[in-house]
Amino acid sequence: MEQIGTPIDCDHAPSAVMMRAADCPSRLLIPYHTHRRAELVYVTSGTLAVTANDTVHTVSADQALLIPAGLSHDMRMLSDASVLTAYIAPTPAMPCERQCRTLTASNLL
Repeated sequence: MEQIGTPIDCDHAPSAVMMRAADCPSRLLIPYHTHRRAELVYVTSGTLAVTANDTVHTVSADQALLIPAGLSHDMRMLSDASVLTAYIAPTPAMPCERQCRTLTASNLL
């Protein structure tokens, strides 16, 4: 049975970067939502899928996905997953992107 999760309210965090670690069960769905901050999702184990702009981005262990600020997206756990997320406040120096970017990551993150 699918579980429905609640998006994190990161927009009122007092610092420029808010970090969160979570162990998420398989079939957890976080419905479509947006943040005023960019979201960097790093998967340390398991697999998840993020849908944005009608594109599904599958993110597995040791991969990361950068979700631009303001981009509507959902997130679905395809297996049990351990996830580290950084919510980054926008600055004038940040590029204004409208697409997610998959990044190769290392466990140095």
